[in-house]
Amino acid sequence: MGESRQAEPAHTWSSLRSLAVSWGEARGYTVNLAVRLAQATRGQLAQCGLAEIRDWRDLGVSVERRALSSSGMLIRRDFPISVWVNAKDDWRRQRFTEGHEIAHFLLPSRYHLSPVLLEHMCDAYAAELLLSVSRVRGLASANDVLELANEACINISPVLNQVARTAWDPGFGIILVSEEKGFLLGALALTYPDRLAPYLA
Repeated sequence: MGESRQAEPAHTWSSLRSLAVSWGEARGYTVNLAVRLAQATRGQLAQCGLAEIRDWRDLGVSVERRALSSSGMLIRRDFPISVWVNAKDDWRRQRFTEGHEIAHFLLPSRYHLSPVLLEHMCDAYAAELLLSVSRVRGLASANDVLELANEACINISPVLNQVARTAWDPGFGIILVSEEKGFLLGALALTYPDRLAPYLA
């Protein structure tokens, strides 16, 4: 039984990696490719009975919290996937980093792609994997964005990235992100300074 559960994620990740290479060779490696790859990942995971990502171990991903100078790193490019995250980062940030490093597993290495492009692709993949852009459409306030970040169990930056992708409000940006009493607080309006006050109180 254990071997069967192990084989299923291995096949899924291998299939997704092949898909990424196929798409990249056909149309070029872009941020949009990374978003499509995240959507394909969610689809394949849903077929395995994993509609929501709560425990990376269910996906055959080993995560260790280590003292790092960066947010995280992919330890091996074969299966099982092994990721290290910065032990000092907030758990929401760690969750996003884990998704980012999985993108490194699926996409070609920095020796084959521009490092800047690769990092943007990995960020886009993690954001879409953990929070579908469809979920941010219709958000009406900064508070809605904060509640969605808490609901998705991720830091606020990827939520804002998803908001930006909807072209809902190009003026949206981060003013403040902080931790208080276990809840993610933030003020988000570059063009709406009146929204800032409630989050500074």
